[in-house]
Amino acid sequence: MDELVLTKKLKLWQNRLLDLSKRNRMISLKENSMQTVQFIDPGFDELYRKLVIRGQSMTIKRPLDKTADAAVYAVSRLMRHLSAPVTIGKGEILPAGTLETGQRRVKNIKRYADLSMQEKGTNILYLSFGVLYWRDKDTKGAWIKAPLVLVPAKLKLDALARPYEIQKTEEDIQVNPTFSYYLEMNHHMKLPHLKDPGNADSLNAFMDETSRLAEQMG
Repeated sequence: MDELVLTKKLKLWQNRLLDLSKRNRMISLKENSMQTVQFIDPGFDELYRKLVIRGQSMTIKRPLDKTADAAVYAVSRLMRHLSAPVTIGKGEILPAGTLETGQRRVKNIKRYADLSMQEKGTNILYLSFGVLYWRDKDTKGAWIKAPLVLVPAKLKLDALARPYEIQKTEEDIQVNPTFSYYLEMNHHMKLPHLKDPGNADSLNAFMDETSRLAEQMG
């Protein structure tokens, strides 16, 4: 069999294995799930530059431990009593919501990711950069979100009193393959190609082109 034909057939068979239902978070991202956490600071560009381009690891802000951080914890408690609460925690990346909720979500995500690696040898943990709001007849008019650029990542925790640390893995960065296939099959829309994932300008060009396509498609 011709190699090109075989490659196309393999691609077709792979696509047929995809879950194209709204239960799949690659098609419908549910931000209230305990298996997702949204980062709100630093911003999009800085996170991508540090985590992806430079390959740095970053810590996710966690609540203070009143035993290990007694002095700072006392100041934080005093500020709450004075009706002037401040968000104090250890770490560089600020999750949405309270630090306590963010910590629980990150812990839960790490547990699922570790379990998948142990049982299947598969990494299921990804950083998502960019989302596309979309709807069609199947969503009954409701807008839902799909993640766009997927960066494989790993979480580690060196000690219980320390923040969780997140870092990009050596696996390939990709444009969401499940959602790409869904759009192509159902709306004849092809997402742009991310030409150079290690370049911030390439990422911004991808986002701009995706925005233009989305506007054209309504």
